[in-house]
Amino acid sequence: MKKNDSFKKHHFWILAGLAPFLALLAMIFLMTGPGGAKDKAASEIEAKKKEATGTQPKGKGVLVDDFPKQKVELEERRKILWEANYNVQKDIFGWPQGRRLADLEKKYTKFGEKMVTNTNQAFEEIKDRGIYEGAYDLVAEEIKPTVFPGGNWRRVLRHVSNWTEKYPTSDQVWLALEDLWVQRGLLLPVKDINAAAAKFELVQAAGPDGKPAAPPPLKRTFRNRIWELELEVPTTGPHANKAILAKLKNRTNRIQLLGTGNEMRLDIWLSENTSGQVRYRIQKDFAKANEEIKIETPVPNMHTFTKDVEVQAITRVEQVLDERTVPVRQVLNVELGYKDARHHAATLVKPEWWPETAAVAAPTGGGMPGMPGMPGDPGGGLMPGGEAGDPGGMPGGFGRGAFGGPVVPAAPGPPRPAPRPPSSTTTRTATSS
Repeated sequence: MKKNDSFKKHHFWILAGLAPFLALLAMIFLMTGPGGAKDKAASEIEAKKKEATGTQPKGKGVLVDDFPKQKVELEERRKILWEANYNVQKDIFGWPQGRRLADLEKKYTKFGEKMVTNTNQAFEEIKDRGIYEGAYDLVAEEIKPTVFPGGNWRRVLRHVSNWTEKYPTSDQVWLALEDLWVQRGLLLPVKDINAAAAKFELVQAAGPDGKPAAPPPLKRTFRNRIWELELEVPTTGPHANKAILAKLKNRTNRIQLLGTGNEMRLDIWLSENTSGQVRYRIQKDFAKANEEIKIETPVPNMHTFTKDVEVQAITRVEQVLDERTVPVRQVLNVELGYKDARHHAATLVKPEWWPETAAVAAPTGGGMPGMPGMPGDPGGGLMPGGEAGDPGGMPGGFGRGAFGGPVVPAAPGPPRPAPRPPSSTTTRTATSS
């Protein structure tokens, strides 16, 4: 008989004997396993419940202690942000430069604050064209070579064209300043765009390790959106430390003009000091797409510089823009007083300092004007000019030749479009290609 034949013969009885034992083990497991896990979970829940019962809510402490501290911190942070934003914009709020106005500017710094003076003659200085309109002249100067139609900002910017013989009041002075400041702020992006277009950035080539390496001080490449300019001040040969060699490349796929008179003018700094500034000129009518213009033989007074120029390194390059190369060629009109899309359905509210009598404009002579959008001038006179279509002056009674008198006409401008639905305050410009 083989070794396993006996097991095979009696395996039924062997398994029948083991079955009760295995069933007993299964019953023991079912009673102790899940039941033990259940008891453990119940004990943990009870422990958490006791822990939570003995804990005091934090809401009272947050409201009494933490919230006041957070409020103080928030106020401090807000002041810091306000101060930072004001410092960026404070140059916008400069007053017209006059002796009496300078005294008022130092004394009254909150917009709309009632300016108290011994005599109305303190405000008389703002009627001086050289002072009041001189402030607008500076605004126009800052955005050059961008120009206004006919070269006259009076055809675009809202201003008081004639103050007449009456003394301006505190409120009228504030309104005149507000128009000046708002329009100056709207034109700042034009100035920034021109400055960005004129600036060349230094190109730093990769070194042996792949990281940017400082280029040689007197042989450097600069680049902007349109041009790439390689410059070199030779240190040997007949032009050593006397001239600048250059290679100008048109980076675009379009013809580019070099400038008025077929000449590109560049300011190049050969040191950080002003004594290292050189005016450089490259003459050619235009540059074709990807064309290179080389200056290998310097021309006196165009590519050379004198001995008193401090030569250390080529540190900075800026293009002198003109009417052919400036990105924003002309400011066609500036529209004030339109509500933005988010507030288009809202009603304009006068500031707290605005007197109630200002809500009604004098129809013909004297009196205070209506605030833009108020009953005195319900938004219809917001185009530059005192009367409909006038190129200069303020809206409503305030612009009609200084509070009701005749407007001093400016040069005739283009026909004005019909009033459109309210929109945000805008500046419309003409750009170069």
